[in-house]
Amino acid sequence: PERQVVLARELTKKFEEFLRGTPSELQAISEKRTLKGEFVVMVEGGGAAETMPDAG
Repeated sequence: PERQVVLARELTKKFEEFLRGTPSELQAISEKRTLKGEFVVMVEGGGAAETMPDAG
């Protein structure tokens, strides 16, 4: 499964906007619209890492 991503655009400004979805969903949105401005990208954290037993 793809991680969720948030694109936050023009924070603290008149045209502040948040877009949320998978990377492929956000790519599709960006291909249909002209997105300009300053962005912050937030990516969902990964799950707990699996540990490998020592080989020795």
